[in-house]
Formats: sequence, C-alpha cells, structure tokens
Amino acid sequence: MYRYVLHFNAHQQYRALKGLGRLVKFEFLLHHLDQMELHQRIQKQLPAIWLGCY
Repeated sequence: MYRYVLHFNAHQQYRALKGLGRLVKFEFLLHHLDQMELHQRIQKQLPAIWLGCY
C-alpha cells in the first residue's frame, strides 16, 4: 500500500510539473507573438541553429 501512495503522489507531481511546463511555453509563445523585436531576433537565429544541427 505504501508503494502505491508514493507512486500516486509522484505521478501527481509529474503531471503538475508537466502542466507548469506547458504554461511556461504558452506564455513564451504569447510574448513571442506580441513582441516584434523578439520575433525578429528568434527568426534571425533559426537558420544558424538549423545549420548547427547537421
């Protein structure tokens, strides 16, 4: 029974942290879309990131 309680609590914490991560990403996307300067800086850096991956 003790293992089940630990697993359930860990699962709940994982789900909470996963949801928090989604909120952080969503907030960044909203900020990114709202700020033209930030959007342009990110777009400018994307080709360098893509070329670095290959």
